[in-house]
Amino acid sequence: MTDDNIPYYHLLREGTATKLGQRAQGTITYRWLADPEHEQLFVALTGNESGGYFSREIVPFQAVEACFAHQDEALAFRTRIFRQAFVGKSTNNAGFLAAILRAEGLLGPAPEAAHEYVRLGNWAAWTAEMLQGASLGTVGAPPSAAAGKAGAAGIAETASAEDAPDAEQAEGAESVGTRKRPRKRGRQAATEEGAGDEGDS
Repeated sequence: MTDDNIPYYHLLREGTATKLGQRAQGTITYRWLADPEHEQLFVALTGNESGGYFSREIVPFQAVEACFAHQDEALAFRTRIFRQAFVGKSTNNAGFLAAILRAEGLLGPAPEAAHEYVRLGNWAAWTAEMLQGASLGTVGAPPSAAAGKAGAAGIAETASAEDAPDAEQAEGAESVGTRKRPRKRGRQAATEEGAGDEGDS
């Protein structure tokens, strides 16, 4: 039973995905959700076995598909392409989302490029099939102030929309006591650019 004043979603499926990063350990858990009319699909990260940070949002699947608006479907890509689907800035978000999509058979490794992926299957048909699924229950999700601007919402049973320490890491600064080391530049930064793409935490 849900309060009429609180947005809610139908739970369609829960799953577990293996992380993609070379240094990654453990798995992540996630949910697929639908709006009350079963017209829109959403995905939400719900847990990380190893305890690394991630943004606790309900992300419209349309926002995931929009990440490819300027991407040739025939070209391989890195997981960082999914950063724009989230309101939060956790460095693990994109890699964890890619792990979910691979677990669902929507992504696969690029045959000729390490750490890159390609789209698989018919996403439109897969989405339509998911939305036809029976509801396993409802999930209440009061919208957060930040998420409201982008159409995402925080999951009701989680403590916060995002853990602050990880947002700091995403901006390129490392906390050392009360001091911060500035972002690395030049050749060293370029070498390390893809290190966090796949969500190693």
